[in-house]
Amino acid sequence: MRKKTNAATYYKNPSLQESIIRYYKEKQLNFVVKHSNYNTQIIGSEATLKFIQTEHPIRVFVAYNKIVKDLKESPKTVEILQGEWSTDNFDSRNGLKPAFYKKILNLDISSAYPYCLWINKLITQDTFNYLMAMPKTERLPAIGMIAKKSVWITYTAGKADSWELKEGFYANIFFYVIQQITDLMAWAAEIAGDSFLFYWVDGIFLKPSIPKKKLDEITRIFSEQGYYFKYEKVENCNIVRDGDKLLINMIKNGQEKPYQMYDKNLARNFTKVLQQLENA
Repeated sequence: MRKKTNAATYYKNPSLQESIIRYYKEKQLNFVVKHSNYNTQIIGSEATLKFIQTEHPIRVFVAYNKIVKDLKESPKTVEILQGEWSTDNFDSRNGLKPAFYKKILNLDISSAYPYCLWINKLITQDTFNYLMAMPKTERLPAIGMIAKKSVWITYTAGKADSWELKEGFYANIFFYVIQQITDLMAWAAEIAGDSFLFYWVDGIFLKPSIPKKKLDEITRIFSEQGYYFKYEKVENCNIVRDGDKLLINMIKNGQEKPYQMYDKNLARNFTKVLQQLENA
């Protein structure tokens, strides 16, 4: 008869987790550590100890399973899994200078990730409706779980003899979604031209002086691609440069909102210099 393994769940406690692993090593036990951003499991012959970051309600896992079920059945899944997709989801105007804006214009794509999955026929209407009925704080983790990465370390007699990074089977779907939204933001930024300040994930920030014709073109493209958008109230936007980083602070919808990003234009500009030197 197989011996029953005890199980216990706690909130993440790095100090306690480290102490347990040290104890198991000193006792020269056989055990496995599975670690991800979501949780850490220490699995031994006597007990499985699980340390969680956040205790999600059951509907988050229901939504995740519905997404996976749809991905298995979608004819687009195989093609997307074989592709290469960028996870870059921010950018700024080339030559963006330190400045203070009393007001700026911010367009946000509403529920960008579930809409992207649905528009690209990766999930069904039923799953989309289920996701949209959830609060954002639950919807994003449900979708993000498809890209979960975890490190598995196997200890034999207290010594690590196997270290493996495992990625969710459908992680590339999540990366595809990121690139689709980023491409949309980049498209809008190109239209905005000198009125473009920066974009971050699914929101683009523009000078309030942007010509109406350009703004109408951006919103038309958003709509034509199947997305809904909203204007967010942004005040007191302060842009500061710190070396190759941009530090941006603003009041968005009445709350302070800081951003920090690497200015990718510096590398692009240097690449152009190298090309010019090569052709000189």
